[in-house]
Amino acid sequence: MSKQHDLSLHQQALQELFPNISKWETNTEGFDHVVFIANETVVRMPWFANYKGSAILEREYAFLQKFGSTFSMQTPRMQIHRGLAGGLTAVSYPYLKGSPLLPASIKELSDDAQTEIARQLGVFLTELHSLSVAEVAAIGYEVIDPSDYADYISDMTDRYNRTGIFEKTGYMEQILSLTADYIHSVRTHGFEVVVNHSDMQPEHILRDDSGILSVIDFGDIRINDPAYDFTFINHYPDIFRSAVLRSYTRVMDSHFQLRMLYHGVRHIAGKAEQGRLSAKNQRRLEQLLLRYEAPGE
Repeated sequence: MSKQHDLSLHQQALQELFPNISKWETNTEGFDHVVFIANETVVRMPWFANYKGSAILEREYAFLQKFGSTFSMQTPRMQIHRGLAGGLTAVSYPYLKGSPLLPASIKELSDDAQTEIARQLGVFLTELHSLSVAEVAAIGYEVIDPSDYADYISDMTDRYNRTGIFEKTGYMEQILSLTADYIHSVRTHGFEVVVNHSDMQPEHILRDDSGILSVIDFGDIRINDPAYDFTFINHYPDIFRSAVLRSYTRVMDSHFQLRMLYHGVRHIAGKAEQGRLSAKNQRRLEQLLLRYEAPGE
């Protein structure tokens, strides 16, 4: 979405919520929503009143209303505001203070501190993945069929290959081999579908000064492969990655680590498609592929 998009209607809606406000911060980086921070409150609105972002906000609000209090980590205490200027819908919640859980910041912590943060994340993902799929699907989330997902990955791989995306990474043969193993694994063994956050990026995991974590941005929830939510830990130190996996108490099948690795590689390959394959991501891709071993049957 263009940063030059006219936000006058959104600003009018914001002033309906905060009549006396004169200053606010604006973030237009989101694909589906524009974000304002005003009066220690986060406000998210879709780009257009009838845009799909409205439905995303409605589902996210319903999800957090029903399940937000069940998590041991802090999540947004969300309110929804319908019928604002131009028919816009918005959600708001108190600003959660903290720093993004960047890999570089984790490396600066002691082993004990890393282990404690990893424990919190492992527990959170266990809680999230243990939610009732039927209850979350009833909110309006699609349940992904593993065989359909394998077909989707196969089609996407063909497109990436035709357009030279994998070739741009410099690791085309390794990526194609990993992808073939992933597709074979999913078609042969499947996976148990669970409720995924689906966007566990460092910017959505906040750490305060005491080391307590908060998780934000539940707008991309999917009912899909549990390994997908572990994509984010691929780039953290080994001690941290191992501690997260140890603290995750749901059963991980024998192909879990393969799928986790594949999702990490695909995420970086996608950046090549967008023309954003930085030197840092190139190094990350190389490190991931060094961990790749073809699975046994």
